[in-house]
Amino acid sequence: MQAATATDWRAMFTPSVSWLELFLHATLMYLTVVVVLRLLRRPKGTLTGADFLAVVLIADAVKGALASDFGALTGGAVMVGVVYLWEYSLDALSYQSPRLRQLLNGGPLMLVRDGRLLRQNLRRVMLSRAELQTQLRELGIEHLRDVRQAYLDADGRINAFMRADVEHMQRSRIVE
Repeated sequence: MQAATATDWRAMFTPSVSWLELFLHATLMYLTVVVVLRLLRRPKGTLTGADFLAVVLIADAVKGALASDFGALTGGAVMVGVVYLWEYSLDALSYQSPRLRQLLNGGPLMLVRDGRLLRQNLRRVMLSRAELQTQLRELGIEHLRDVRQAYLDADGRINAFMRADVEHMQRSRIVE
């Protein structure tokens, strides 16, 4: 019973390699990831599904490389490079091919048409009416009836266009 509850505190908090080696290992992996993420050149806040997958795969590669198995440093760097290579290749191919871009990123999904919710599309993306209205208020739109069209873009942002008569009334109020 005592063996099951005994804890080797020293082994738990003492690394099996030198502190300097740990520091250098973590530094090299950090710099590798920073370089790769800079090479992706995405505007802040715009991660596509493929970008998110790349980040998860890079994190997994780095996790292995940061573990105490130091043979994983080179393996981790190679894995990060391969993930970047695929990410870059798919970006380049989707830039050239609208069909591939549509397949990889999806397209905009209409959520509102002429002031009416398209409930089947809201269900498809699991977006409630209240969540949509919150997003519309952030865009400065108070009432659903004022929306000519609203779309959920592939990057998760909602874009809305107001009806022409409502837009004209708002502009005239600003001028007065």
